[in-house]
Amino acid sequence: GPDGRIYWSIGDRGYNLTTLEYGQRNDPGSGAVFRCFPDGSGMEVVCTGLRNPQELAFDDHFNLFTCDNNSDHEDRARIVQIVEGGETGWRMNFQTLGDRGPWVAEGWWKPRFADQAAFLIPTIATMGSGPSGFACAPGTGMPEKYRGAFLLADFLGGRSHSGIRAFKLAAAGATFKLQEDWHLVKGVLATDVEFGPDGAVWISDWVDGWVGEGKGRIYRLKPEGDALAAEARDTRTLLARDLSTASTSELCLLIAHADRRIRLAAHSALAARRAQDELFDIAMNHANPLARIHGVFGLWQIGLKRGTITAQLLPLLTHTDPEVRAQAARVTGDITRKGELCSQLRAPLRELLHDASPRVQFYAAIALGRLRDHEAVPALLAMAERNNDADPLLRHAARMGLAGCADERALVRLRAHASVAVRRCAVLALRRNHSAALGRWLADADASIRLEAARAIYDLPVFEAFPALAAQLNNEESQRTVPRLLLRAVAAAAQLGRQQDLQGLADIAANNAANIDVRKAALDELVSWDAPFFRERVLNEVRARVGRVSGAAETLLVNNALPVCIAATDDALARAAAEAAATHWHDSLVQPLTLLANSKQHAALTRLAALKALAAHQAITPATLAAFLQEQAPQLRSGAAALLARTNPEQALPLLDQALHSQDAAEAQAAVAGIASIASAEAAALIAAALQRVRDGSFVAGATLDVLEAASARDATLQQQAQAIDAVFTARGGIGLHTPCLDGGDVAAGKKLFLEKSEVSCTRCHLVKGAMPEGGFRAGPELTHIATQRSKAEILLSILTPNAVLTEGWVSVNLETRDDGVISGRLLKEDAQGYELEIGDTGTPEHRRVLKQTVLSRYGDGSAMPGDVASKLTRRELRDLVAFLASLR
Repeated sequence: GPDGRIYWSIGDRGYNLTTLEYGQRNDPGSGAVFRCFPDGSGMEVVCTGLRNPQELAFDDHFNLFTCDNNSDHEDRARIVQIVEGGETGWRMNFQTLGDRGPWVAEGWWKPRFADQAAFLIPTIATMGSGPSGFACAPGTGMPEKYRGAFLLADFLGGRSHSGIRAFKLAAAGATFKLQEDWHLVKGVLATDVEFGPDGAVWISDWVDGWVGEGKGRIYRLKPEGDALAAEARDTRTLLARDLSTASTSELCLLIAHADRRIRLAAHSALAARRAQDELFDIAMNHANPLARIHGVFGLWQIGLKRGTITAQLLPLLTHTDPEVRAQAARVTGDITRKGELCSQLRAPLRELLHDASPRVQFYAAIALGRLRDHEAVPALLAMAERNNDADPLLRHAARMGLAGCADERALVRLRAHASVAVRRCAVLALRRNHSAALGRWLADADASIRLEAARAIYDLPVFEAFPALAAQLNNEESQRTVPRLLLRAVAAAAQLGRQQDLQGLADIAANNAANIDVRKAALDELVSWDAPFFRERVLNEVRARVGRVSGAAETLLVNNALPVCIAATDDALARAAAEAAATHWHDSLVQPLTLLANSKQHAALTRLAALKALAAHQAITPATLAAFLQEQAPQLRSGAAALLARTNPEQALPLLDQALHSQDAAEAQAAVAGIASIASAEAAALIAAALQRVRDGSFVAGATLDVLEAASARDATLQQQAQAIDAVFTARGGIGLHTPCLDGGDVAAGKKLFLEKSEVSCTRCHLVKGAMPEGGFRAGPELTHIATQRSKAEILLSILTPNAVLTEGWVSVNLETRDDGVISGRLLKEDAQGYELEIGDTGTPEHRRVLKQTVLSRYGDGSAMPGDVASKLTRRELRDLVAFLASLR
């Protein structure tokens, strides 16, 4: 960094460290950026909330950026600005939530939008799908187009669309926006990119696949032109020198060099010899604007080593160049801690809060927060009010300033302030200080401020304010307008566990005017009250539930919540209530459950849940259950048959045997499940008969896997028969053992697996329109209409053996030719005479035809899809996934 400190990042495995200067810093589930001096002292956490930032990069003004990986859901990789005290939202616990929790539901990963969570440093832009290496052009050796550009290694598992992306950012107030982006190189499975001392771009290549081929390559990309070559030679020579031995006059010249690395080395060498006068003169008077800020940076390094630079900083804070003013404010906030030095610089910093430059205001506000200047509070509030939430980084700076300058009482008094933006900044400042006073903001007139306070209280957490958050369950205004707040109130009440919390949960669950998701969450908490899941429901964190009242939930559940929820028109809520009734029973539930079971307006699975609850408590007769075998919905028919098997096996077996001969797969599957649950010789005989029908080909294909699994759970004879059938499937080759996965899958379960099962990460590479967001880039073919292009067998084979069924246009090949050496690209088409390739080594891909008569050899064909996907799925899961994909027409 420009300050002589080392900056580095970690991913979301968390950290726990204790330093002499700042005490303990820990976060078990967040990626973060740190900095320290080269001897390890002064270690600080700069920014948190990252998932997997592979690398950091400074620009010419030493703004710090990273490109953070996505979570293999609908989110995309994102360009993030790293600022002091920043939070960017990610927590490791989101990864194992199927819907990724608030990360997706509240849009924390997205570039800024209206009503986004205000505590975030918003994403600048989304880019790529597998960010790996990351670097910013240093200034020499590259064409003008690349001056100030960032390069990103985008790793997508296959060569065809991986490569090096380039982009530029433009100032947008105190923050940045994406100005332009393009591809520098395509067709390389790049894992890193660096700018070398020779002016070239260096790229490391994984070659192919997610697992790798056990070999790699390094490429060097050099631009043409004598002028660029001479510039690169000059830079390379200087980088090889020990500039600490250069004369002061030479260093004063080099501080204006075109290459950032030389400028950095020059100002560091001047700082090492305490050349304050020279650095100050450069900062004040140099014609080169970049040299001026390096003069400021040299003074920064001296000040961090406890040098006295007050005399130099005072005039720099009023310099005509706004970037010099901004960097001087940045330095002032970083090096000043106490005493006379602080008092002389506070007043000029306060003036800078009114500066025309948002960057100057940004650094001045953060500096004042570090200095804890109580007199700056009015100016900080005025800045926040002028900004009116328009610039998220200025809002963050006001938050940082107020968190350091205003005491808790002063922040609480801002509840009466007319400006929503000011009140929001007060909440954010209290969040930074983990203040229990946050609970008082839950009564704010503005719903977004109440939600922001709830986020701070619950997510940090601030346990002292949990009673105020739980009390929101009774707030009719919040019930109508802020469901995300109410979900946190439900979870807070569950963790507090008092009698009034139980009552609040029961009331909200039974409130037909409340949000369905909130009601269902409250019902779930009541159901699991005496045996709660060890993770809470909002963030998926492990939190203790101690001191909760016991034995009191059952009465409220069965008397208040369940009857109303069973009668709900919403299927998800009614089903959850019916399922809960099976284990939390009262005779008064017979009537609402019976009505639900017979309701034609509800889904088959909801009605079946009611049947199961009634059957579990002998509240339904065998004759009534048998009547449901005539229902049109196969799931309801088969479910009723299975229930009949448990309640009256003798009466059930003939009915189940009849269903076993059905050509409806769902009905036959349920019949198998019902028979499998009966531990009698008659039931075993029916399974043996079904196995025989599998062998002779007369059994419905969609229930074959169910029969094999039922037989495998029986005696040795049936197990051997099932194994013999599997051996026949295996001997056929192709999909072999997985032949029973072709039919009978659950489309809904397969869709959920496709979208949410992180072990296989289907959405990282493939797009299905209508089922998932369409933004970002995917590394594999679109699957929206895959069922019109591939048979079920081909779909299954492509999962089991990705290279067996290659999609045209998604295969990378290398062609060794007589005239042009090796040509690498994406194979678009092949015919008897030649190949059509997309050569992606430039921003605009080139389509080239290569005649087969010129090709000496062809190698490297392959799919980017991992070869071990099937090993992470059971046969039932494979069957469901195939069913979903085969439904995409």
